[in-house]
This record gives sequence, structure tokens and C-alpha cells, in this order.
Amino acid sequence: MKICCGYHVNDTHIWCGNLGSANGKDVFGSACENPSQYISWDSVHYAEAANHWVANRILNGSFTDPPTPIIQACYKKTKL
Repeated sequence: MKICCGYHVNDTHIWCGNLGSANGKDVFGSACENPSQYISWDSVHYAEAANHWVANRILNGSFTDPPTPIIQACYKKTKL
């Protein structure tokens, strides 16, 4: 649940791509080493891994009731 990009320690927030100061030292808000393990990129935007998770569930239909894969979602059922 941590933010992937930026420096966020003990109420000190240096946003992604910015320089700042923390405990008297210059700090750069860089990206994490393994973004695929994070949900939030910068506390506002989802990380790529989270976007993939949501998109896969939209495509496979698990977010609809009843579950309907996207390839079937645009077809109108006709009565026989």
C-alpha cells in the first residue's frame, strides 16, 4: 500500500521527480525499484500493476452482475 514514486517518510513528502530536504539532507523523489508490487504510483494515480488488475476484471466480466465477459457485453439477447 506504499506509494511507488517519491519520498514519503515520517510526514515528509517529496513528490515524484522533485528534490527536497529531509533531516537536513537533500533527497530526490525517485521511483521505486519494483513498481509491479505497488498499487499507487504517486498517491493519486494507480501503478501499472493496479491498472492491469482492474482492466483484467473488466475484460473477464467479474465486475458485472451477472458476470459477463467484455466480448459478450455488447450483444443483445433475443427472445426465442
